[in-house]
Amino acid sequence: MRRKARASAARATSSKRGTRSNVSGESLVSRDTEDFGHLDICDIYPSLIDTPGIQHGANYTGRALKPAPPVYAPRRVGAAMVALALRPRRSVTVGSVASLARVGYFVAPRLMRSTMSAVMKAYLAQASRSPITDGNVLQPMAEGRNVEGGWRSPAERSLVVAGLAIAAGLAALLVVPRAARGARQ
Repeated sequence: MRRKARASAARATSSKRGTRSNVSGESLVSRDTEDFGHLDICDIYPSLIDTPGIQHGANYTGRALKPAPPVYAPRRVGAAMVALALRPRRSVTVGSVASLARVGYFVAPRLMRSTMSAVMKAYLAQASRSPITDGNVLQPMAEGRNVEGGWRSPAERSLVVAGLAIAAGLAALLVVPRAARGARQ
């Protein structure tokens, strides 16, 4: 069976894995930081955060992009960074969507990949047209110079979180009995 990776997912995964490998083993941790004594490397896996990143990023889709709700306040990532500085851990998620996605990818990676692919295709099919842009790679952007991107909506967040909780509950009802049957055999 031939697998086709979604370009944006492949880039994000490569970036995260590359960063992780650069700060482990023989590279950053052992060589470049020996003068600093003990150093903890901690990963933060956020849900979608309300920053101007989407406005600043390149967009070659020809469609208007916006983050799917719920979108979380940037302060939550800052609080996670402070918490990790005070009590280091290997990784932490910010927001319920990131936590549910990590569990989903652990339990059913193929289902999660196909679902996310279908969601992105459906979104791009209905999104309004937008000019193709290189973002802020070649020149600074005039808009989006604040910490927040202006994407959050409390009403949407409540609906999405409730929907995700229901979906997670239904998935647990389907997965747990199967896992219990497999453990008995």
